[in-house]
Amino acid sequence: MSFRYKSWVWQYGKRQGDKAFCDLCDDNSNKVFCCAGGSTGSFGRHLKLIHNISRNTQNPRYVINSSKDDLTCAAHTLQLAVNNSLKYDKIDNLIQLCSKIVCHFKHSNLASQYLKDKQDQLGLPTEKLIQSCKTRWNSIYMMLDRLYKNRCPISNVLADRSLTTAAMAHKFEVTEHQWTDVETLIKLLKPLQIMTTVFCGEKYCSISMVRPLINAVIEKHLKHNVSDDEITEHFKTTVIRELSDRFKLLWCPSSVVSARQIASFLDPHPRFKDLEHETVDARENIRTRVKHLIKEIAEINCDVQIETPVTKHHGALEFLFGDEVNCNTADYDIQYQHYLAEPQLKFDFDALEWWKTRASKYPLIVALATKYLGIPATSVSSERCFSTAGNIVTAKRSCLAPETVNMLIFLHQNKQLL
Repeated sequence: MSFRYKSWVWQYGKRQGDKAFCDLCDDNSNKVFCCAGGSTGSFGRHLKLIHNISRNTQNPRYVINSSKDDLTCAAHTLQLAVNNSLKYDKIDNLIQLCSKIVCHFKHSNLASQYLKDKQDQLGLPTEKLIQSCKTRWNSIYMMLDRLYKNRCPISNVLADRSLTTAAMAHKFEVTEHQWTDVETLIKLLKPLQIMTTVFCGEKYCSISMVRPLINAVIEKHLKHNVSDDEITEHFKTTVIRELSDRFKLLWCPSSVVSARQIASFLDPHPRFKDLEHETVDARENIRTRVKHLIKEIAEINCDVQIETPVTKHHGALEFLFGDEVNCNTADYDIQYQHYLAEPQLKFDFDALEWWKTRASKYPLIVALATKYLGIPATSVSSERCFSTAGNIVTAKRSCLAPETVNMLIFLHQNKQLL
């Protein structure tokens, strides 16, 4: 399907007789712009002078208001919630103790070598301990997980008086109850760590996963149990409250449909399109909002001249029934209802690839899906790009031309395609 606008200026207004009505102007004298015959050139100059809009300017109707939709980095917001949940005396003291143990092995080559020998004797992988860092996501989880896996070789090294003094051994002593607390924290932090990794992916639509995954983690992994101890109870209560507040999970009458909610509805994967993670009121508002956006696109495209492609019939039934079996692609309501009736995808199928194969069936919804599903859930992609640029532009390569740097970064980011 191919189409072309009569002129780009009429995306922003309509012409009646010798007047052009500007959709961007308020109800004042500029609302009705008189010109000789309502010419395209005169209305284009009006858009340029009054609204600073040219041919390459994006239509404001298609612009996503990031302040209203709250398009923050999902991974960073998640880590803020986790960090606030760890601000508890018992948890904080345990993390500090584990950090001191790691610091001891990091600063002592002899202790580090003995730890490696003990790992070999016990048949464990020879892995170095990981230190937590406030600016590194999930570093507390990785530190605790590595320590717990190597608790036996660590205890053997600290118990060796030829290597560790009694005072140091007492300082770094971890009781059995504390090891149990470490195991508890690992189980609590693991689903949050996996969720962060999923959010940071670049080969699939990530923004549509944010709200469904957060709700799934709360329901499946952070649900309160009668057997929860003090640390578990505090962490679950705090992190659920933090996630609900920061991601606005609770729907109220004053809530506004966000880009994440629209993206979830436009993702044909199971449990996304049906909005099972949202309340009943939220589902109705999201569907109404999406339908309104599709209607706006249809109104904008009312001046589009559509060239109907020649239909090739591959079978007898298709030839006999002809075009009667096809839905009317110009009717936004029919497209919307047909999309609701589509079967759900498997989790390993790419949503953008699915929409690409159905561009001719849902031309109006495809434009909306491409816009929202293309939004990254996190800022990780840009951070990786900055890191790549920092590795390329070094002190010895500081005279590289900007065009050369851009091309080198582009090649590095797309080297898997070469």
